[in-house]
Amino acid sequence: MDSCEKACVLESFTEFEEVQALINECINLNSTVIDESTRLTVESLFETWVKIFDRYQEQPHLIDRHISSIISQLFAPIYKQAESKDDQSPSISYHTSCNFIYHVSKVRGFKNLIRHLPHSVTDLEIVIDLLSKESIDNLVTWRTRYVLLLWSSLLATLPFDFKKFDSSDDGRKPLMVRLYDLIKINLVAGDTPKVAAAVSCARFLTRPEISKIYLESHIDWCLNVIDEIFKDAISLNNGIGVLLSLAYIFKFGKREDISPFAPKILMKIREQNILSQSKNLLVKIMIKINQRAGLSLLRIKIASWRYQRGRRSILDSLKSNSSTNEPSKVSSDVKKSENDDDYDDNYQVPEEIEDVISVLLDGLRFNSYIVRWSAAKGIGRVTSRLPRSLAGEVVSSVCELLSPSENDGSWHGGCLALAELARRGLILPDQLSVVIPAIIKASVYEESRGNFSVGDTVRDAACYAFWAFARAYEADILRPYLNEITSALLIVAVFDREIRCRRAASAAYQETVGRLGSQNVPHGIEILTTVDNQAVGRTRRAFLELSMFVAQFNNYYEPLIIHLIYKKINHWDQEIRSLSAEALASLIHFAPLELIRHVIGTLLEKTLSKDLSTKHGSIISLAWVIHSMREMKIPCQDEILVGIQKISEEIKSSLGFKGIKGELFRSAICFLIEKISQTRLPLDKDFIKTCWIDILKDCIFHTNESIRAAAVSGFVALYDNYFPGDSKLEDIWMKHLIYNAYSNLEHVRCGILEALGSLPKSFISHDTIKMILKTILQSLSSISADESIWFSWKVASINCYTSLLIQMNNSDIESIRDLVEKIIHHTLNVAMEDYTTSSKGDVGEAVRIAAIISIKKIALHFHEISCEILTNEMINKIINQILIHCVSHHNEMRLAAGENFFEILYGLGKHFLLDDLINVLPTKEDLASVHFRDESNFPIWFAILPLTQYSYSLWKGLVMSTGGIPTSIVKLSLEALLNQLKSIKSKDEAKFKNVIDSFIDVYRDNLTVERMCLQLINTLNSLINSGILNDLEESKVSSLIDKTWEMARTTAIPKKKIATVQLMCACLRFKGLQKKCLNILCIFLCTKYPFVRTNAADELYTALLIYEDIFEDDGGKGDDQVDEETNQEKALRLLTETDWNKDRSILIPIRDKLKSILGLRL
Repeated sequence: MDSCEKACVLESFTEFEEVQALINECINLNSTVIDESTRLTVESLFETWVKIFDRYQEQPHLIDRHISSIISQLFAPIYKQAESKDDQSPSISYHTSCNFIYHVSKVRGFKNLIRHLPHSVTDLEIVIDLLSKESIDNLVTWRTRYVLLLWSSLLATLPFDFKKFDSSDDGRKPLMVRLYDLIKINLVAGDTPKVAAAVSCARFLTRPEISKIYLESHIDWCLNVIDEIFKDAISLNNGIGVLLSLAYIFKFGKREDISPFAPKILMKIREQNILSQSKNLLVKIMIKINQRAGLSLLRIKIASWRYQRGRRSILDSLKSNSSTNEPSKVSSDVKKSENDDDYDDNYQVPEEIEDVISVLLDGLRFNSYIVRWSAAKGIGRVTSRLPRSLAGEVVSSVCELLSPSENDGSWHGGCLALAELARRGLILPDQLSVVIPAIIKASVYEESRGNFSVGDTVRDAACYAFWAFARAYEADILRPYLNEITSALLIVAVFDREIRCRRAASAAYQETVGRLGSQNVPHGIEILTTVDNQAVGRTRRAFLELSMFVAQFNNYYEPLIIHLIYKKINHWDQEIRSLSAEALASLIHFAPLELIRHVIGTLLEKTLSKDLSTKHGSIISLAWVIHSMREMKIPCQDEILVGIQKISEEIKSSLGFKGIKGELFRSAICFLIEKISQTRLPLDKDFIKTCWIDILKDCIFHTNESIRAAAVSGFVALYDNYFPGDSKLEDIWMKHLIYNAYSNLEHVRCGILEALGSLPKSFISHDTIKMILKTILQSLSSISADESIWFSWKVASINCYTSLLIQMNNSDIESIRDLVEKIIHHTLNVAMEDYTTSSKGDVGEAVRIAAIISIKKIALHFHEISCEILTNEMINKIINQILIHCVSHHNEMRLAAGENFFEILYGLGKHFLLDDLINVLPTKEDLASVHFRDESNFPIWFAILPLTQYSYSLWKGLVMSTGGIPTSIVKLSLEALLNQLKSIKSKDEAKFKNVIDSFIDVYRDNLTVERMCLQLINTLNSLINSGILNDLEESKVSSLIDKTWEMARTTAIPKKKIATVQLMCACLRFKGLQKKCLNILCIFLCTKYPFVRTNAADELYTALLIYEDIFEDDGGKGDDQVDEETNQEKALRLLTETDWNKDRSILIPIRDKLKSILGLRL
């Protein structure tokens, strides 16, 4: 539910200089021929341009002051292109500048951009000429057409006579005909320029002299297109532009010009039943056409009866609220004269308007958000032109959408429409008593759909409606409803599941306080500064912290509590139910006793519900509330005790349920047992033993880890509070656990170990601990093949014996010293070296992490109690074992190892001669800025390499990163390693030699270890190729080659053979080892694996090109031997011309010939 957010709020357009440089580069692209180099340059320029402007998508106003300058410069290539000859290809700068302009339009919006375009009358011919040269089939230059069409839409609004541009000498069509033809071509193109073409078409056709010629025929064409679209959906893409042009015509046109066409358009919409269509964009455009055609039939005058708020400035509102004794200078009531009222009543609304409103109301129910939003705005616009009586009917019809029988889409559309009506003052004060309660219901609307719900858009829209009311109405009008409104907004702000709804409610509450004044919203300023946009971003904080803050003001605790018990504890999301229960327990601290008893009674009633979510939420809420009542020292009534027993017995009888139902019941009852036990309610102990103990005994062996943990916590609380020191219960519980200790089921063993590890010290005797530890060690030392992948059981075993050991004092530990030493040995040498893999991946990682945490806890505890088992030798072993994992290629492994390593280092270092490590590693203060999961922190550990006693362990872990996967880890770790080795070598050759010797020891000791073999070879290969080992004695390298070849010739894994091939090629740089390496490579040329053979040939070919000294005995060519091939050329030709995938019997003679050329013995 929560998301980690980073907000980047910009303050100004800081990249203007960079943009200026891009414009200059664009203008300088004078070439008309696009070669590969130019294409890449243009693409790079445009990508940079897009990257810059995309940063301002959410704050586009920041570029406003620079748009004029940018556009004027970018139009220079366009004018230059217009001046060029007709037969000349367009320059690259022309199309590039149009691309730049288009993207500015995309970020800022074409309506804003148009104002900055050149608007000289003479530009019209330029636009038409350039547009006529652009083809709609060109998929590359569509942005150019978009910009030219947008430019033409501006020029079409200029007051001039088209006929003055026409000449009878050139034989061309009149200018207006040419422009209209070009617009029509682009309207049906189906690509993005159709939007600009629609705007241009509307501007052109609504000119007074043009409308008389083309408007009627164009509208008839549009109606034919509507018929085609509804008959054949495939033609929709090509018809959208035409429909948009019709919508814009009714937006830009004069009423007297367009109203005669409205009736037949509305009839066409009614005939086609547009809301039955599934194409959202089509329906949206038709809704727009419907509302705009309807508006053309209504009077232009805005209704005088509408509510008009006197002050529109928030500063004036605050000033007014600060001086309440002064009478209001401007009346806030409905402002209308009697003449206006008579005019409204006598105004005859055309019959078509009823159909218009009907379509808009149905649009509010449509299943698409964009259609509902368009319909809502249409409702607001049309209603603002209606008489008061008819407008009241519209408001009532919209309110009917907010009824239980309607779906979430209708609720959403209704809220949007009410917000639009309120913004325009079309909901009169006498209608608020109906409207506001409906919106309050919408603010908590949510319908479950199994594992998800619908209604978040409704709640968001309800908050928008409240925001609109705050802006539209005076405080005196809203005062009777303010408590309900603010309570509803705060409920959503702190208790809604969706972050956007919480933020919408917070914004609406802020607007309410700001517009209506803090005097009308008590404590408003204090609340809104805490419950702000950022604070409500985290769900847990909103539920548990902000709700508590809000509850202390103005009796908000009651609506918050009521909302939780009726809306949230039965929520479909388990996490929300848990948070709601916890929040409810906190809020009842503010509630009076009567309300608390009402809460308890309601919860007890809901625990009997058949609904799974309601039952689960009620049980955990009841547990939390009873626990809080104990803190408040409120006694529990008998009905609570009876209710708890009834719930427990019911769940005990249903423990056989499988799946989610059984898991929820088990987790809830275990939590209830824990909380009730902590409260120490006077429950019958026989009931506890026969019911609760049985439930816990069953849940302790459940497959779900969280249920087992809840059962353990429940038992510990039950024992501590009801049966402290009860030996009979101890015997029953221990027998139950030990009896199942050798179960064949992993989750049963885990449950036993988790329970044993969590038991209080008073529960188990020293002998029992000894028996448990022996049992654990015995089971861990005799693991079967099937049990080897039981990583959860291994982790539970480690956690169990760790928990038991850290409870023991020095004398107890000394009495079982041999057993403790075996445990430590297992932790260091078995658990910390567990690299078991299964179908789930590296399951041993969890075991290794558990072992690291375990040994840290044990070491720190032994040091605290001065245990003699903890010696310098053991600490050195612990440090070395953890160090292996500090440079692991697993992020979580590095995190666990790094944190625990430094806890041990700075907890024990001063007492166990670890000063050499402390001196080279970061200080305690510097660790705050170190993130061990981050790959960039590898260099921290490389400072340990020169320390002989730790170098071997560090190398052992490091090779898994430098020679393994993923690539990012390999790259960063290897780069850091090479830098460190170079630094050591430059400062102290002897130390460098020791470091490399440690690596050689690791290589020799672990090359036969399956998980390390490939990584060791890859690391050695990287070190040799880097040149860092160029001075290494060839005898050492030779021994490594022998060790590697011994492994490679017996392995059946092709990857190891290929890695060996690469290593042998790298070793060719050592002059004395060339013959040995070449012999091995030649053997690989005839191995039984074709893939290895081809790879060996490729690698050898590259190596022979690099190491030409292999052929030093080749001799020079005389003047008469110019055309004779050298041995190097012969070898290279033989390697390239041979198909190494052929049968080995064919390849052996070729291999022998190659060996002869290379001077090798056959």
